Amino acid sequence: MQLNLFVEKTQATIPAVSLRKPINLSTVLHQHSADIDTALQGIFRTAQEETRLQQARRIMGNAVGDLSDEELEVCLTEFQHLLDQWLDEFERAAFDNQTLRQVLGQG
Repeated sequence: MQLNLFVEKTQATIPAVSLRKPINLSTVLHQHSADIDTALQGIFRTAQEETRLQQARRIMGNAVGDLSDEELEVCLTEFQHLLDQWLDEFERAAFDNQTLRQVLGQG
């Protein structure tokens, strides 16, 4: 499915997007997912090497040194929720109040 998108309006909390040529949404979704996976693999080691909490402590270092495991887990969960929410808001602004999954008929 090919859809021509041209985003011109922006909101203060959402960066401007400029698309100059038609895009294939399936390709964008696949590429977006692959880019995120690649970035996360570069930051986080496999589950066999270390747990999610160990990864966070390794990456954030002294910034989370005073937090208990429970507190850190809550922070990680809240941060993931905020990321998911921001991406949904951005997609809704770009795709006429729909997420990319909804546009593609997958959600």
